[in-house]
Amino acid sequence: MEGLLTFITITLLIIIVPGPDFLIVTKNTINGGKMNGIMVALGISSAHIVYSSLAIFGIIYILTSLYYLFLTIKILGAIYLIYLGIQSIFMARRPMKFNVKNSEVNNINYFTSYRRGFLSTILNPKALLY
Repeated sequence: MEGLLTFITITLLIIIVPGPDFLIVTKNTINGGKMNGIMVALGISSAHIVYSSLAIFGIIYILTSLYYLFLTIKILGAIYLIYLGIQSIFMARRPMKFNVKNSEVNNINYFTSYRRGFLSTILNPKALLY
C-alpha cells in the first residue's frame, strides 16, 4: 500500500509541474483562440494514446532497452524543443498588439495546432519513460 501512495504522489507531482505541453497549449490558445488550444490538447492526447498502446503491447520495454533507438528519440525531442525555443525568440521580437475592444486571433491552421501538440508529446522522452 505504501508503494501505491508513493506512486500516486509522484504521479501528481509530475502532472502538476508545467512542461512543454502546457506551454504549447497556452501559446496556441493565446495566439489562435480556444479551438486551437483544443486541437493541441487533442494532439497531446493522441500521442499519449500511442504511448499507452505501445505500453500495452510491451514495446516500451523494447524501446528503453535499445539504447540507440531511445537516444534517437531523445535527440529528435531536443531538436524539436530547440526549434520551438528559437521560434518563440523570433516571435518575442515582434511587438505585441493588444486590442481589448475587438480581440482578433491569428488564423492558425487546426491541423498545425494538432501536429504541434502531437509532436511535443511523442518526442518528449519523459512521456516515453513514464
